[in-house]
Amino acid sequence: MEEVVVTGTLVKPSFERFAMWSKVLFLLQLILFVYRMLTEYDSNKLFVFICTFSLFGIWLPLCGYSSASALDRTCLALFSCVQSGLSLIMLFNVWETTMHLSNLKDGCEHCTHIFESGAETCQYGTGHNKDWLNIKQAECLHFPSMAVIAGTAFLMTSISCAGCCAALTAREMLNDNHVVAQIMESVPEVEICAVPEVEICEGLNPCGVEEKSSDVV
Repeated sequence: MEEVVVTGTLVKPSFERFAMWSKVLFLLQLILFVYRMLTEYDSNKLFVFICTFSLFGIWLPLCGYSSASALDRTCLALFSCVQSGLSLIMLFNVWETTMHLSNLKDGCEHCTHIFESGAETCQYGTGHNKDWLNIKQAECLHFPSMAVIAGTAFLMTSISCAGCCAALTAREMLNDNHVVAQIMESVPEVEICAVPEVEICEGLNPCGVEEKSSDVV
């Protein structure tokens, strides 16, 4: 049997790519949880950190992975919508938190002399419209360092990107078209019918017809 060589590019199936992004999402959420426990530890925030990691770092990726394994299209579509929405919200939260901390830093510098005079709160106008920001002295005393702010923003942005990739891969699994091909090891023999032989006659005389003599005896 003649071998047929087919050239092409090897690609990963959608399920393998979805499983990879689910693991990356879990790993990034775990790193963010440990990072917050080390840099932003507060007894009042401990319950929030644990619930956030359990819900978005463990339950949601595991739910998506089990739905993809079972090819549950309804749960997979729900996961894609929820994860994409959470990723967009997290990106907006990163931007909002960065702007708030920037304004808070400027306000703390502006309110230094007010806090030194014995006041515990201070008002600082931000933006062109002068939106007033109420600043407490405790917020300025426990203001995070730039390294902590940059690290948290980087991890949250990475989680948002990984979540978007997981949601898009789940959407690709829903739109995949599968073709089932059956490969046969041996080709069945086909019986060829014999073609009857036809006698080809030369000239105008039909085959099998005797030619009459035109000679007169």
